[in-house]
Amino acid sequence: MRVSRACVNTLPDPRTFAYRIDVNDRIEWVSDTWKAFARENGAAHLADNAVGTRLWDHITGVETREIYRALFARARASMRPACVPFRCDAPARVRAMELTLIALPDHSIEIRCVEQWGREREPIGLLDATLPRSDELLAMCSWCKRVRLDEWIEPEVAVARLGLFVDTAVLPRLTHGICPQCQAELTAGI
Repeated sequence: MRVSRACVNTLPDPRTFAYRIDVNDRIEWVSDTWKAFARENGAAHLADNAVGTRLWDHITGVETREIYRALFARARASMRPACVPFRCDAPARVRAMELTLIALPDHSIEIRCVEQWGREREPIGLLDATLPRSDELLAMCSWCKRVRLDEWIEPEVAVARLGLFVDTAVLPRLTHGICPQCQAELTAGI
């Protein structure tokens, strides 16, 4: 998961989900495909209300915000596109995506996300934002979607270890951060 200048697009006709932030990191535009993606993934409120809001109001986790700030600063300083692979899983789908940052002359940034590959899976309630949650927190890496228990593991493994597949289990709230592997790989490219 290295930050690179070489962007890969492996799909013949991918949906590109794009939005643009201004120099103050306020969302100034979202594509129709971004709106549709938000609706499909349980965030209809964002589809209609994201424009005009601060991007930082939508990114949780101090480490995640700091990585994004560094990526944005680099893109603005270099005026070259930067590409970062990441996971964008839904309860019933695993997705590998690529984030491309394109700095514009006015120092706004267009952010494009393209799905590189995806596959269906048995739904994981842990990733379903509509389900009730306890006050317990469980850390998830914002980039690779692994979950931190005694080590960073795939969500399916975490669900099994924690017994979260049982109907009576109360799901913990997810908090987002970055695992050591992703942090090393992302900061190496900044």
